[in-house]
Amino acid sequence: MKNSFSSENCPLHWTDPSLEEKARGLAKAYGLTPAADAAPAAGSLILELTPKRLQLRLTGPHAPGAVYVDFGKFGYRRRQGSLKKEAIARACGLKGDRTLEVLDATAGLGKDAFILAALGARVTLVERSPVITALLDDGLQRAAELADLAAVAARMSLCCTDSTTLLRQQSPHAGPMSYISTPCIRKAEREPR
Repeated sequence: MKNSFSSENCPLHWTDPSLEEKARGLAKAYGLTPAADAAPAAGSLILELTPKRLQLRLTGPHAPGAVYVDFGKFGYRRRQGSLKKEAIARACGLKGDRTLEVLDATAGLGKDAFILAALGARVTLVERSPVITALLDDGLQRAAELADLAAVAARMSLCCTDSTTLLRQQSPHAGPMSYISTPCIRKAEREPR
């Protein structure tokens, strides 16, 4: 059985009864299926709300760890000033003398968007999967609560749609914006020069 991140086959569970109201709000906001009493079968892919975070995990005795968005883990690198050396920053031509508007057309778990926002860019993250968008939203909310990440999180906005749809709707009169599609950049990083 192929695992997929579609909201139809990735039910939302919560680990504590006190989280039910929040979980149902998430389900409504992202079109997810709440699974109140149903225990997930081993090998199921579930979205799970815990007191600490929202996470995606595979159930079962030998399942790998959960996947979640944690922008706090970039704090050390950010304090060390090493983010300017990241390939995504170089690819976008980020310089300290101007504010860049970036549309991350394939947001994924938001690493590249965070790096760009930490360097001062205003970033719109576009993710078509409601499950991944919910994970991103949770990570952004938690980052906004941390004093050293709140300003970075404020420069990031999230949109749950297909990027091609969004790009077709963009006005030709909109201001200049850099468009990134991370898989293209990753491929360019691997190709020899």
